[in-house]
Amino acid sequence: MTAIVKVKSVGAKNNKKSKKNKKREMLCLANSRKPGGRCVAGLLPDGSWIRPVTATEGGSLTSAMCTLDKGRPVRALDVVRVGVTQPEPRLHQPENWVITGKRWKLVETRHLDDIQDFLDEALTDEPELLGTKTNRVTRAQIQEHPPSASLALIKVNHPVFGWSPNKSSQRRARFEYHGVEYDLPITFEFDLPQQGEQRHRSNSAWYFTISLGEPWEEQGGACYKLVACALEAPA
Repeated sequence: MTAIVKVKSVGAKNNKKSKKNKKREMLCLANSRKPGGRCVAGLLPDGSWIRPVTATEGGSLTSAMCTLDKGRPVRALDVVRVGVTQPEPRLHQPENWVITGKRWKLVETRHLDDIQDFLDEALTDEPELLGTKTNRVTRAQIQEHPPSASLALIKVNHPVFGWSPNKSSQRRARFEYHGVEYDLPITFEFDLPQQGEQRHRSNSAWYFTISLGEPWEEQGGACYKLVACALEAPA
């Protein structure tokens, strides 16, 4: 089957200025697992999304690429300075930027209490989650109507965290968004529910970063939605 191909990058090859390396300062809101490595994403100061990637087919980052100048992996709520070369939008992931080989610099780590207003302003207000009301976006939907975003920040109340019935080691999150119930895999290191606990129902509100994954050829090339980060909102 024809894979979802990347669209033409912004910045013509003849434009020497576009080749100049740039730096982007982002608030990290995802460092999750993906086939072949890691997927990192964050918000820029203007509230727009950026997903640092490599110039490979899947764009996966290695663990070393996600290691900061302080010697530890980038984490949610870190403000980091990332060197990038050019945007590399794909039909299913328009926020992608190709990184340089330089180590990412930790600027600071924010406290959730201090940035709630910023996060609330960045929340998506679309009634459909990344363009659909299901757990995926089909190949046909992407090709006919390329999504304007593959990342979304939402705020949900009282989610239920549980285990996948098909993969015993995979945690999942069940929640309601705009009247629709979703049950999505969690793709980052998370400790709820705890080992030995079948499910955990939270009494809190949570910020979720929802990401659109890579095309799954065994499922007709559909891109599935993932919970790439979860932050419990202060009471």
